[in-house]
Amino acid sequence: MKNEHIHGLLECILKRRMHSFTLTAVYSLTALLFFMGLVYQSSFCQTYNSRLVPVFKRSDGHLVLVKQPRFVKGIHATPVDVDAQTPQKGKPVTIGTTWTIHSKILNEDRQLLIHLPLGYRYSTRQYPVMYLLDGPKEFEHVVGIVDFLARNWRIPPMIVVGVANKNRLHDMTTAAIRDTFRFTDPFNPAGAAAMPVPHVTGGAGKFMHFLSGEVTSFVENHYRTAPFRILAGHSLAGYLTVYALLAQPKSFNAYIAISPSLWWNDEELVKKAKAELNKLPLNGRFFYLTVGDRNRPMTDVVMDFDGPLELTHPKGFHWWYKVMPDQTHESQTHLAIYGGLETIFLDWRIPKVFWWPDNSTDRIKKFEAHFTRASKIYGYTIKPPEALVNQMGYEQLQSGHSQRAIDIFNENIKIYPNSPNVYDSMADALQATGQLKDALKDRNESVKLAMANEDPRLKIYKKKRDALQKRIKEGTGK
Repeated sequence: MKNEHIHGLLECILKRRMHSFTLTAVYSLTALLFFMGLVYQSSFCQTYNSRLVPVFKRSDGHLVLVKQPRFVKGIHATPVDVDAQTPQKGKPVTIGTTWTIHSKILNEDRQLLIHLPLGYRYSTRQYPVMYLLDGPKEFEHVVGIVDFLARNWRIPPMIVVGVANKNRLHDMTTAAIRDTFRFTDPFNPAGAAAMPVPHVTGGAGKFMHFLSGEVTSFVENHYRTAPFRILAGHSLAGYLTVYALLAQPKSFNAYIAISPSLWWNDEELVKKAKAELNKLPLNGRFFYLTVGDRNRPMTDVVMDFDGPLELTHPKGFHWWYKVMPDQTHESQTHLAIYGGLETIFLDWRIPKVFWWPDNSTDRIKKFEAHFTRASKIYGYTIKPPEALVNQMGYEQLQSGHSQRAIDIFNENIKIYPNSPNVYDSMADALQATGQLKDALKDRNESVKLAMANEDPRLKIYKKKRDALQKRIKEGTGK
């Protein structure tokens, strides 16, 4: 092993600021990789900017430096000599749209980040909306959670609206408190530190009117929304979420408060809950409250809030309190959003029995009954997912039960009359049973709707229609 290779590795590690590594450790790591020969092409460093970072690969028994490695974001990547690489243009990955709206209540402009579920553009269905506080900070990972859970039928697809702040402390707090307050360090409970509080607190009331009035109106006027709103926030934003529940419980249908700063203003909201919780109109509302077990003393304050819930059990109020194991104040947000959405939509989730192939004639009726029940629980009409009804139809078709398949596809047309996909599926069933002229009517309808909705599957629908037209014209019957 040549000295320059070892020094290259050392330089690479130092660029990652791994100062705790000693030169001995570096020699050991290099030797291990060299003699095992298991990592044929590995990247020991990565970068998130345009600077050159050493990338090494094994060649002829030696670790050699690739002079110009390509940009990589993973820990394992194939080194490429840029001199021999043809530049390529990539396409951006877009997860949302930024809007700027003017608030008359706040007398200033505010930014919204909006993510639409997959298929929104070429569907006509309505979607629940999650209003996410601290939008710029939380938007990216929460969009990932929502899409993942919806794709796996754990929750309904939904719109995500990230709401930005200009002065977070002002927007998220209910009262201007004294210039300093005593805050106990969770890692040193015996000691306390006086922290200055700027004179910019106490704007929660106005911000809530902006959020529940102007923001929701903007979203509902521009997008197809179902009458089910979710408000989610962490820390001070979690405090505002609890404040919204107690001050304006009808503004949102579900609330996810993650490690809320309930210590604010001498535990004002805890006291309010104890005095007023049983008087609030909480019927049909959902509340998911979390705190990390490595989060004392905040854990104790949140437990104080849980007490009135345990005592009063407000009628028709669905609530959960979860202490998250091995989580700190900051680390729990992702897990809490995931768990909160799954828990809130537990009664929406498709029961396992509907995933099993079933040739019974009443399967679709049971499926519809499940969502009729869910509609009563969540307070708005919930339709059976189009894709799952279609799946049931194709199961029947592939099992030789053509008429059952036609009946199921016809039911899907009743539920989603503006979807080109349901007519395409009906045409498949009719065509399979030799009802070509009726199938052509549905092929034409699928093309018509796809054109109106700018559906990306339009070419597929046209191709299938044209092939059927040709078949009928030629009279092949094949």
